[in-house]
Amino acid sequence: MEVCGRSRGVVVLQPARTVHSFLAQAEYLGEVTCGLGIALTATLVTLPVALGVCAGLFAVTAAVMRRAPVSADLG
Repeated sequence: MEVCGRSRGVVVLQPARTVHSFLAQAEYLGEVTCGLGIALTATLVTLPVALGVCAGLFAVTAAVMRRAPVSADLG
């Protein structure tokens, strides 16, 4: 959390930036994990099957994102 000031000896923090940082780290972890899964798939099967798996993963992601509610801007 970023310190944005002090009030009577109490540190005032900005949790929105911490939440954003946490979500960014979760996104990066997901990208690495999915990347390794796709790489493993590509080594075990033929190229057309690996590309089909990637297309399926993209379609699932698009469907999930379409259903996700729009959140308010934190920053």
